Amino acid sequence: MAALSCAFASTYVATAANLDGVDLGRPMHVKPNPTIVEVPLPARGVLAIGQAMWQILDPGEYERTSRETEAKAAPEASMS
Repeated sequence: MAALSCAFASTYVATAANLDGVDLGRPMHVKPNPTIVEVPLPARGVLAIGQAMWQILDPGEYERTSRETEAKAAPEASMS
């Protein structure tokens, strides 16, 4: 797994980022902001972590999903 380290100061002059010991360079403003298809990417970094759950109403889908989930979780449970 790659190690990412960042050091930030009050100005961009003292900002640095390294990935596995490799300097990723100095930050810069790109005009215009890059896009993916027609969606502009944010000017500042964004980190989002989330989780979602919902009830499966179809009994057949519920059974199938339960079997698939148990089959994937079984090897992990035997390792502990």
